[in-house]
Amino acid sequence: LASRPTKAGVKQQTWDWYAESFAAYSEALFAEFAIDQPEEMHDFMAHVAHESGGFTIVEESMTYTTPARIMAIFGIGQHSAKVTPDEAEQLAGHPQELAERVYGLGNPKKAAELGNTAPGDGFKYRGWGAMQITGKTDHEKYFAGRYDGESVIRAALMEYTSKGCPKFAMACNIEKTTRLINGGLNGLDERKRLLAKARTIWIKPSGVEDDDDVTLPVMAAGL
Repeated sequence: LASRPTKAGVKQQTWDWYAESFAAYSEALFAEFAIDQPEEMHDFMAHVAHESGGFTIVEESMTYTTPARIMAIFGIGQHSAKVTPDEAEQLAGHPQELAERVYGLGNPKKAAELGNTAPGDGFKYRGWGAMQITGKTDHEKYFAGRYDGESVIRAALMEYTSKGCPKFAMACNIEKTTRLINGGLNGLDERKRLLAKARTIWIKPSGVEDDDDVTLPVMAAGL
């Protein structure tokens, strides 16, 4: 749903990997999880496009090089970690330490919520995949030790359906699906933009009744 990256290198390779994964596995997985209506697919693809940075991010890097950026994401009033300006100065450029501070034992309440119980779990189980699934509990639930092209789509669909998103997608309520996925409304405007774009890419074929199941292409030239 984001434009295909024009910058050569890692971002291009990541986009290509997502495209190849969707091409290989999406038809069977969408059928398995009963995502068979355009409204559901549009909503799902808008969210995974947003969460994955336009299909250019697989693993959360945690490489924040400036204190200002750390404060904007994890600072007081922005995140449960409530990182202070002094801490941000110390954590800038130190991804493992930052992950431990915000997802691991440096943030006990969040660590318990995520199932991160051992030193280093914050970084080991940082965001991964199309939904940037975070924490030991959900990594074990959704990936079961498999981090590949099939699991990146399966895990996203598992989270999307287990949280009850499809019924709200059918009601065109992206605010509700955003809250279910994100816990808030972070990135809502971008998700809405991506949803509008999805609706122009995947269109129900003419002659298909509204209540008919359809299989729509998941990756397309305009993605």
